[in-house]
Amino acid sequence: MSNPTGSGPKISTEKAETTDKQLRKALNAFDIAYLVIGAVIGSGWLFGSFYAASVSGPAAILSWTIAGIFLILWLFRLLN
Repeated sequence: MSNPTGSGPKISTEKAETTDKQLRKALNAFDIAYLVIGAVIGSGWLFGSFYAASVSGPAAILSWTIAGIFLILWLFRLLN
């Protein structure tokens, strides 16, 4: 989604450039790589459920529910 013109906080160009330079100094190559990998994985699981639902229909919802229950049970096992 894009913001309509004129919305959002008003900052000067100089402040934006300074903030951008500070952010670039704070992030190294590994940080940026992990951010990119996290974004790819984060959006990938949404596409996985979409494609599963298009192939198997309503059974995909049932399988995600069953998998969620098993994950909760596995979590309780790990907590002990």
